[in-house]
Amino acid sequence: MRIIVAVALGWANSAIITGGLFKLQFWQGADHLLLTGLVTVGLILLIATVLYFRNKADYSDYYKRIIKRIAIYGGFGLFFLFQNLNNIGNTIIITIP
Repeated sequence: MRIIVAVALGWANSAIITGGLFKLQFWQGADHLLLTGLVTVGLILLIATVLYFRNKADYSDYYKRIIKRIAIYGGFGLFFLFQNLNNIGNTIIITIP
């Protein structure tokens, strides 16, 4: 079970990072990547929390680290999901002759 959780978390984190980079470069599909990664991270958070409380003595440190990673990458993904980066491109540059 630990291997499945680790592989799924790696996939979800890469989707969140790729979606954030897509958002920074104004490419299409950024929101879809971020949503896919965040939904997967949410499911993994649910599974990791249940397994943490079920196997508290065995793998508690492992699931604690998984939950910390979810908090970091999930916060990063939520930040980029709700950012409106279109205003950055509309700034006016004034040059003095």
